[in-house]
Amino acid sequence: MKPLARTNSADHNAAAPPPLSPAPGRCPGARPLCGLSPVPVAMFRIDQKLIHGQVISGWAPYLRLNEIVVADEPTTHSSLLMSIAASGVPGNIGTTFVSPGGLPETLEERNLGGPRTLVIFKDVAGAFEALDSGLKIDRLNLGHFAHMPGTRCVKISASFTALENELALLTEMAARGVEIYAQILPGDPAQIVRPASIRWPWSS
Repeated sequence: MKPLARTNSADHNAAAPPPLSPAPGRCPGARPLCGLSPVPVAMFRIDQKLIHGQVISGWAPYLRLNEIVVADEPTTHSSLLMSIAASGVPGNIGTTFVSPGGLPETLEERNLGGPRTLVIFKDVAGAFEALDSGLKIDRLNLGHFAHMPGTRCVKISASFTALENELALLTEMAARGVEIYAQILPGDPAQIVRPASIRWPWSS
């Protein structure tokens, strides 16, 4: 079992609300996961900032979340980073931290998936690692990722940039059937991303 840490909300021991059936189109990333379990999740997202205002004030109420799973190796191994990431999460939403490679097993064995669960990766490499570990991802949301000024990177969307190797990973994910789209907030139009059509402007 890969390292896993869970932060319980203040009222975590209260009776859980009945499962909800997501309205058509409400949960843009709902899909069955890997393996034998057909448990869906609301959305898979890459966001350098992990849990921040747009997630809490935008996606959480829109998707009616009751669980946020952060799949990032460094965060999972740091109590300080976990505390910072979970500090703004409302008491009615649980938070779980796990390594990307342990995500498929964690979602199935710990019963953390569901139509009110959001999975957040910190970077492209983490999302690819989870996919490579057997996680079924039909759709992947690109939120925020910005590289340092002067870094050779391509602009995928208004809020997402990628290095050459990250563009290659996104291209491979798309080739494996993952639909990639950029959408900062629920009210924004979803922009379908086709990584293979994005030209790297510098020679290798």
